[in-house]
Amino acid sequence: MSDFTEIRTVIGYPLILVRFDSVISSYLGETASNLRKVFDYMENGRWVVLFDEFDIIGKQRDDPTEHGEIKRVVNNFMLMLENYQGDSLIISSTNHPQLLDVAVWRRFDDVIFFDLPDKSRRKKIFDKYLRVMKKEVDFDLTNILEKTEKFSGSDIEQASIEALKMTILQGKDCLSLDTLTDSVIKHKKRYKSKKVIKYE
Repeated sequence: MSDFTEIRTVIGYPLILVRFDSVISSYLGETASNLRKVFDYMENGRWVVLFDEFDIIGKQRDDPTEHGEIKRVVNNFMLMLENYQGDSLIISSTNHPQLLDVAVWRRFDDVIFFDLPDKSRRKKIFDKYLRVMKKEVDFDLTNILEKTEKFSGSDIEQASIEALKMTILQGKDCLSLDTLTDSVIKHKKRYKSKKVIKYE
């Protein structure tokens, strides 16, 4: 089915990633129908099913910025969770838990919060994304780790990739600390500008 993608096997069950870009539809009633297809498929086997960016369909139903179709989708999804009788493990993830409807939280047995990575974890994430390129002799992440205290793993990934791109565009074959620092600073400014944008 095009509504989700099987990625790999974990804990003995195939891991299924539900793609909301395939599930969400602009046509009335079609989103709920697509979700029904996902649940029907889940009941035919044992899967670990991950609904990523869950806030897309788990939003608060009293949110004045959302139209009636989204509210119906949230109601339908909760009913599907309640009525599900299969053996699959259902997991949802979000970076915006404050947007979720209170009733949605109650449909899950456990809620796990992941804090932002500490200095040790930030170093490991930087190492992961920067290992594809040679570094200059004086390359030291100490100051970078201090500057990225409130960075998420995704923030570090984006800053690292941008630094690698800049190095390549400059025709260099070694990543410098200055290039990575510039990338981190730009990412911080970009993040701050997003926070001040007001959505109508």
